[in-house]
Amino acid sequence: MTTSLSSTRAVERVWRVRKDWRILDARLLADPCENASSTDVELQLFYNGELLYGRRWPSRDVAIRDANSKLKALQIAGWATHW
Repeated sequence: MTTSLSSTRAVERVWRVRKDWRILDARLLADPCENASSTDVELQLFYNGELLYGRRWPSRDVAIRDANSKLKALQIAGWATHW
């Protein structure tokens, strides 16, 4: 089976938080394809390994700002960063 370049996805963990036995991960996915510019990035949040939230942003910087605002709210609610 041949894999094309358009089907490869770059995944980057932005942060991980933990509260009791629960874990939330924020990940960025760069998914180059014909319909999206090469700078489009998807922010995904996973709760205990299950996809909870996904949103495509026009740039990595905007996606990071969204992730960081969510991280601040989680920290206020008692979640602790954990790598």
